[in-house]
Amino acid sequence: MAATAVPVQSPPGSDLMLAEPASPVAAALAAPQILVPATLSTTLDSRPLNLSPLAGPLAKIAQIEAWLGTELIEREEATRVALTALLSGQHAAFIGPPGTAKSLLILLLAQAFDLSKFITLCSPHSKLEDLMGPLRLSQLPHDIYERLTNAYMPASQLVFLDEVFNLSGSLAQTTHRLMNEREFDNGNRTERAPLISVFGASNQIPQTPDSAAFLDRFSFRLWLGYVSRTNFPRLMALYANRPSSAVLRVLAHNMPIFASQHGLLTLAPPPVTLGQDELFSLMWAAAHIPIPQSILSTLDKLYDDLAGKGIYVSDRRWRQSQDALRVNALLDGRGIVTTDDIAVYANMFWTTREQRVTISQIVERLGNPLAVAAVDKRDQAKTAYDAAIAAQADLDLDAGKRMSATVEALGKLKETAQRLEALLAQAQQQAMNPTKIQRALDAVQGWRKELSEYVL
Repeated sequence: MAATAVPVQSPPGSDLMLAEPASPVAAALAAPQILVPATLSTTLDSRPLNLSPLAGPLAKIAQIEAWLGTELIEREEATRVALTALLSGQHAAFIGPPGTAKSLLILLLAQAFDLSKFITLCSPHSKLEDLMGPLRLSQLPHDIYERLTNAYMPASQLVFLDEVFNLSGSLAQTTHRLMNEREFDNGNRTERAPLISVFGASNQIPQTPDSAAFLDRFSFRLWLGYVSRTNFPRLMALYANRPSSAVLRVLAHNMPIFASQHGLLTLAPPPVTLGQDELFSLMWAAAHIPIPQSILSTLDKLYDDLAGKGIYVSDRRWRQSQDALRVNALLDGRGIVTTDDIAVYANMFWTTREQRVTISQIVERLGNPLAVAAVDKRDQAKTAYDAAIAAQADLDLDAGKRMSATVEALGKLKETAQRLEALLAQAQQQAMNPTKIQRALDAVQGWRKELSEYVL
């Protein structure tokens, strides 16, 4: 199908906008461009969407996801949730004890996208102007309560609210229309907001009725715990091999000229940055990925299984969840939704920790069980690989013990590779999507090759 570049423009005449271009031609050139079909339709083709025109942006988003996986230990699921929320234009809440990289994940993610951003720490004493901007004093004599929204939440595309459930009920309520409708009443006019996603972080699951109602606005919610004992050495090694970000931050704030001259980095820079043209092209493509009838039948089963456990979900949330399915397929490089994508529901509908466990079990049963098994085996193999790498780096161990650890890990990796090959054959025989199994196998084979160099 032929495609044409269409400018994505924001509404004129508000504090959200930069100076309006002088002509329609200039406006089109200044606006982000996305590739869309020349002929638009309100119905989707049932065939898989051709993603080949988006090979470049898809490669970039894969690089960003892989980079976050190296910068954050045991945060692969959280990274996928964050990317899915952003590309589906939905909101995500990350909940867990202090010091579990909730804020760091979003700060790193924000670096990788060329978007306007608003980041703030919320408290019970936060005021309306802290989120929406101060009043425009020049309008007060005219009885117009208009806010200067530039650099605040109504003017931002990506918003991060740290300790989000500390907001008072009345202040949280003021964000409702902005988060849901992308509109903001400012003075005597209604402005369209460019908001794409709000990310929230909190140390605990909401307990009060007001904060629980606020949680409902976040389509995605993920519990983050501390790094496991198994991966604790990886965590320590990651930060032992780079300058202290805390010290660099102090220096950067106290010596700004020195910092600018010497490029003090308090956060690791992303390998690539995704421009707005690329992001909006990916979002457009995701919106047009078909969901086959077989997946709708699986969702029928999910509805019944959840209801059987006393878990009921609003119609609105069910509709929104389809966009999550499509984006997850896009991130996996597929132009159609499959059972692999059902996994997104594990982080969408729960409101208590008990529900979180129940929903995860149901989703795992309804999704692609072979892919789930493959990921589990890959993670076990990664633990063996990490142990061998740590042994090689431990100069206190003699050469014999280092070699023994490596040989043991190679044996486990070989066994895992054989099991993954069996899963791959089973998936092909049953006509199930083999993508995640193949990726797990490729990762294990790569680790085997790397460790083999130590014994040659």
